[in-house]
Amino acid sequence: MSENIEEIKNNEMDEKLEKILQHDFSSDQEFDLESNYKLIEGYKNDITLAKNNEAENIIKDSGPLYLNQEYQDEMNKIKDNFYALVRKYDPNKDIIKSMDESGKNKIYAIVQFMVNSYINMLNNLLFNINWTREEYKFIKNTFRSRIEYSGNELFNTMELKDNYLDKWEDIDKKLPKTIDNFTVTIDIRNIVMMYHFLGAFKIKGMTDEYYTFINILQKIADTNKIYNAYNIVRERIQMDFMNWSGALDPMVNVSEDKTQE
Repeated sequence: MSENIEEIKNNEMDEKLEKILQHDFSSDQEFDLESNYKLIEGYKNDITLAKNNEAENIIKDSGPLYLNQEYQDEMNKIKDNFYALVRKYDPNKDIIKSMDESGKNKIYAIVQFMVNSYINMLNNLLFNINWTREEYKFIKNTFRSRIEYSGNELFNTMELKDNYLDKWEDIDKKLPKTIDNFTVTIDIRNIVMMYHFLGAFKIKGMTDEYYTFINILQKIADTNKIYNAYNIVRERIQMDFMNWSGALDPMVNVSEDKTQE
């Protein structure tokens, strides 16, 4: 099968980049600094664009399966407002050029607040996970009686136990036995905690429990994939914020440019 146009372009790009790596800079061989710089910058932009597009697609496709819609809408609103504000107060516009330092500081503070608010919502992202009764039974029995905990781990699991495992058990007890699944809410921090223990847990053989375990790990992996996609969006917002604030005025509180990690 012949290569498509995109594959040909990618191969050509790889060859050009390889020539840069193999160039003998210890010799007098001519090297076009300007064109090779533009080539590398274009390559970096392509990688970033592909990474951002992939993240947006993951959020679009998988987000509705696991995320609270209102929470997701609020995050999107903050992101859209951030970009609307930095476009409105583009450093190249006359509205900024004619503004005094005090006005720029106020705009900077508002935009920084938006960025930090978005990051705070991301750090406290809540997921809705639907467990079948068999999956929940596996989770309950594994955490209650099959996992061994070290002293440090005991303290780390208290929030998971009190806020999630205990409450899920109450839900399970109250639901009619005819209902074969139920949905729970859990934050990203405790999803990571669950994976820490379940990822290290071992079962024997390829029994029904084997497939139940796979399904549980897949749902946890899906939520982590969404969270990682949002982190890519966060990185882009932080980078755009840094570029905007740097162009706003190098003297405007640059030393205080500390968005949350």
